[in-house]
Amino acid sequence: MAFVPQGKKDHVKDQFSELRWLSALVPVGDREADTCVGEGDGPGHLDPTSRGRPALRGFGRMRAPGSQLSDPGGAFCVLAASGRGGFEKRPGDLKFGVPERVGCGPGLRTLHPDPCLCKQLSMWPLGNQRQLCLGFLAACALLAISFLHVHRDLITSPFDLAALCPQRLPRMAPVTINCHSGTLVLANTTRPCPQRLSSLSGTWTFHPNGRLGNQMGQYATLLALSQLNGRRAYIMPSMHATLAPVFRITLPVLAPDTHERTPWHMLELHDWMSEEYIHLDEAHLKLSGFPCSWTFFHHMSEQIRSEFTLHAHLREEAQGLLRPLRLGNTGTRPRTFVGVHVRRGDYVQIMPDRWKGVVGDRAYLKQAMDWFRQRHETPIFVVVSNGMDWCRENIDASQGDVVFAGQGLEASPSRDFALLTQCNHTVMTIGTFGFWAAYLAGGDTVYLANFTLPDSSFLKIFKPEAAFLPQWVGIAADLSPLH
Repeated sequence: MAFVPQGKKDHVKDQFSELRWLSALVPVGDREADTCVGEGDGPGHLDPTSRGRPALRGFGRMRAPGSQLSDPGGAFCVLAASGRGGFEKRPGDLKFGVPERVGCGPGLRTLHPDPCLCKQLSMWPLGNQRQLCLGFLAACALLAISFLHVHRDLITSPFDLAALCPQRLPRMAPVTINCHSGTLVLANTTRPCPQRLSSLSGTWTFHPNGRLGNQMGQYATLLALSQLNGRRAYIMPSMHATLAPVFRITLPVLAPDTHERTPWHMLELHDWMSEEYIHLDEAHLKLSGFPCSWTFFHHMSEQIRSEFTLHAHLREEAQGLLRPLRLGNTGTRPRTFVGVHVRRGDYVQIMPDRWKGVVGDRAYLKQAMDWFRQRHETPIFVVVSNGMDWCRENIDASQGDVVFAGQGLEASPSRDFALLTQCNHTVMTIGTFGFWAAYLAGGDTVYLANFTLPDSSFLKIFKPEAAFLPQWVGIAADLSPLH
């Protein structure tokens, strides 16, 4: 440490009241030749000959020829400089190490009087040093207590941990969570700070079931709940085989032998976020069900979109198909691309027979497309469906703004899905395939609302307010065919 007295030399008796102290700790490394004052061995040195204020240029080792330290790892220098340059011995100075010997710091053994100027240097008493240390520790403790008091709420709420890094995590619109009690509550929707892998424990996975849209919902829900509960998430090989050819997913695959020897706790999820899912204590958990609700994962939508990033070749193929499209009546380039997903297939029979519901009909599709025609300049509608023949017969393409682009291959849906996600906006009917296309495309979304009778048992496993984002636009279905 270097103490620089600035008092007048006529008043030297009270050195502590008249000195201005500049302290600097000069560590000595593991070399025996390092000591106190002399040639600069580091990035700076003390210049005792300067007039006015003593010059302290950086920190470094100070070397005196012939000087050695018996304990170089713990040695340090204490330098006192007068206000006019050079060093002075002050009355009452206390020395460390060898009294009345040249040198400074503990453990000096071979010293030479002429080159080392530490003989005239003052030292702060050992007791005062201890008091300084105790004072510093007390200040640190007070700061820690103050921080915990101000942020005490963060300790009791896992959602509020996101407040610790607001600069990285922009705020989003409030997310409504439909709890198991049926009441709606608002959740903190700021994307939480990503947990380091080393802080996660246990093994969670999801039993895959269904096709592409179903397994996307299962993947996103597994990722969200595992992070919320501080667990490591793994996917089954069959889920990896479904999603990895389409998306750049990052969750690791669970090895078959690990899956066989793990004592799993099973949990079937319903299709909306519940308070009970916030505090799951099981270390080895296998989830099941068909969750596809934004209430599970919308607070981390940026991460979800990143996980479901298309592979480059799929994106480029889709854009290559959209780029040359022209409006049929005028031949002009469209300004807006609207993806239209029409769910047909097995739902045509399942919805009326089992769930007292309907699928999107031609009247709904006309209303939805007209909604975009009224709000967007020169849109073009890119129709994708697993019932393309029905679409060609029932969707009016006379205005020249409809393109039937879908292949309708349920076993290989990646091309059709990529087309929808590369559009600006979405018209969907029902189903998870259309939900994920709209979620990833962004923009405006029109969906089929109220597509079951009020007494349908489907409403026991499906909550519309948890299925469709609040900003999406619903158009009520025509239920008259059910009566």
